[in-house]
Amino acid sequence: MSIEGLLGTVSRSIWRYDQDYSDRLHTTVTSNLLVAMAGVTGWKTWSGSSPIECAIPAMFSDSVAAVSI
Repeated sequence: MSIEGLLGTVSRSIWRYDQDYSDRLHTTVTSNLLVAMAGVTGWKTWSGSSPIECAIPAMFSDSVAAVSI
C-alpha cells in the first residue's frame, strides 16, 4: 500500500459526521498547508550552505560580525 493510500484511509476514518463539506475542506486544506509550509521552511533552512542568514547592523565592527555560535 502506498503512503498516499494509507494517508487517505486515515483521513477518511477521522471525519466526524457533524461536519459539512466546507468544514472538511478547510480542515484538509489547513493541515496540508501547514505540513507543506513546514517542509518548505525545513528545506530552505537546511539545504543551503548557510542555514541562518542575518542582517548585521552597520554599527557593529567586523570582529563582532564574524562571531559565530
